Formats: sequence, C-alpha cells, structure tokens
Amino acid sequence: MIIAVDGPTASGKGTIAKALAAHFALPHLDTGMLYRAVGRQVQLSGGDPDNADDALAACAFPDALLDDDILRSEEVGGFASRVSVHPGVRQALYERQRAFALQPGGAVLDGRDIGTVIAPDAQVKLFITASVAERARRRWLEMQSRGNDVALADIERDIAARDARDINRADAPLMAAPDALVLDTTFFGREQAIEAAIEAVLTARNERPDLRIRPFDDTLARHFHDINAEWIESMFRLEPTDREVLENPREKIIVPGGDILFVEAPGLGIVGTCALQRTGPGAFELTKMGVCENARGMKAGEFLLEAVIRRAKELGATRLYLLTNHKCAAAIHLYEKLGFVHDAEIMADYGARYERCDVAMLYKGN
Repeated sequence: MIIAVDGPTASGKGTIAKALAAHFALPHLDTGMLYRAVGRQVQLSGGDPDNADDALAACAFPDALLDDDILRSEEVGGFASRVSVHPGVRQALYERQRAFALQPGGAVLDGRDIGTVIAPDAQVKLFITASVAERARRRWLEMQSRGNDVALADIERDIAARDARDINRADAPLMAAPDALVLDTTFFGREQAIEAAIEAVLTARNERPDLRIRPFDDTLARHFHDINAEWIESMFRLEPTDREVLENPREKIIVPGGDILFVEAPGLGIVGTCALQRTGPGAFELTKMGVCENARGMKAGEFLLEAVIRRAKELGATRLYLLTNHKCAAAIHLYEKLGFVHDAEIMADYGARYERCDVAMLYKGN
C-alpha cells in the first residue's frame, strides 16, 4: 500500500505521515528533506538557488547531509522552495522518490507532489492543509523550542511566499490530487489530526473491525465514568454537572427515560460510550461521548454516534441536541457529517449547563 501525503509547509503533513507509517508498519520518506538537502548544498557551494544549473549540480549532495539538523531551519526551507521550481531538480529527484514508493509492501511519502506526480497510483492520497496564520504559529513554536528567536510575522510572510512559489510553479505545482482527501488541521490538535488521517486510510481500504453496540447495564457503569473522565480531564476539567452524571448514570440518565450505549471492539472490549439524557418532553441531550485512545482508526466514534442517533429516534426524540467546545474539532466534524448543525437557540436554552460550552448543535438529519 502506498500512502501519499501532500500539503504546504507546516501543515502537519510530516507528523501525520510519520504516525501513519508507524501505525501501518510502513517505511516513511520525507521528500521535503531531499529538496532541503539540495538547497543546503547550493548554499554550501556558494551557488544561487534561483539558478537552474547551480540547483541541478547540488542534486549530487552526499547522503550524510540528510542527517544534518540545519536542514530544518527556516533559511534552508526557503532555499528548498526556490530550488524546487527548477524542472531539472525535480526530475533528478523523481527516480529516487519513485523507487522508494514502489518498494515491496508499500510506503508512506510526504511532500508537495506525491499524489500528483511521484505516486499518482497511490492507494491512499491525503492533502493536509491549515491556515497560513496557524502554520506560522506552529513553525514559530517549533523554532522557539530549538532556541531560535525568529519573529512570528517574519515566519508568516515567509510561509505565504513559499505557498505562492509552490502553487504557481510551472512544473508539478502544489495542489491536491483530484482523488485526495483534503484534511484541514487548522483547528485540530496533533492527536485529532492523526486520528482523522488513520480513519481516512482505513476508509480508503474499506476496513472496519467488527464493532458491536452494547446497551447499558450496571456492570458497564465504570466504563461510562472512566472513559469520559479521562478525555474531559485531558482537555478541560470535570465540572459538577459532569461528576453528577458520571457517578450516578442510572439515576441521572436511565431512570428519567434516557439511555447509555457502549461500543465494543474485538480484543479490546469496551472502547467508547455515549449517553442520551432526557431534558424535557421529546428533548434529549446527546452527552458524555468518549472513545478510548486504543480505538484510534477503527471509526468507533462514528459507529457509536450512528447507533445513538437511531436510539434517540426510538425514544421519540423531537429535539436532539448537544453541547461541546470548539477545541473538540474532530468530534464537531463528525457531528456535522452525521446531521448536526450549529444552533443559536440551543446555545441560548442550554449553553449555560457547562462552563466550557461554546458550541451548541441541533440534529437536523442528513
């Protein structure tokens, strides 16, 4: 299996590609490092990165140069973008990348033209993007962690300039392949972006483990508590409303006419849970939905949410809503996919229930 991961600089494509390689036990090639090595070699040789002959000569860089940490500097990144516009450079590096992609068993490659030029036959193609401002912020934080004092505004200008060069170059411009899944990570955390990418690969391969839904019984109450307490505390803090429901699920959810469902995966047991809390005649809040980290890539969350929506209809829900926070971007994307829309009236009626709530959604169906 060949997985092509493309995208502009600092979009998160490298992080995602490495995670995919580890998850699916495939070798990984960061093709951007090849261009950075060419750019660095031009610099070391005193050449001009805008000169096609100088750039082509630098393609004979020694392999040891790929291990030099300076390749990740902003200055070398700029050189890499400039040498990459030359068709001769791209052709010189093409065979090296193509051979890596075609090795037995497959590979993961990330760059800017993997899905369109290097491996147009890749079984899975992802295009990772994010806003210029967010990409600049990420790169600035990375540089700060390395002790490099670079102004955020300078990085943002540099990224915008690189985008323009990469998109407008005549040979192999930066673009999403027609059959690529575009993943915008602007509002995703690292783990959310990786999970979304893994799920995309599994979907492309049409793979999903034999998940099953289990109804609530008191022996599963600890899973309801532990799964939700873990994710809430990792992102926010447990509020009194959370504790009340998690510690008394039968009293607060089941007895008033709601329900709690669980998703079980082979070999892992219970990996997710979600509740329907009755809040009025025909009104139900979809709440306390959590999926374990070890279920990443199984689409357990989507499988569970589909079941909970069906259960809400069985219970006679005429107003199915949820309250969340913008930090839960991956979950919000899933809610939108399955028919929830942002709703100001829901926010006005129920938003005060949680301090962390800044997103309210109402189920409208697909």
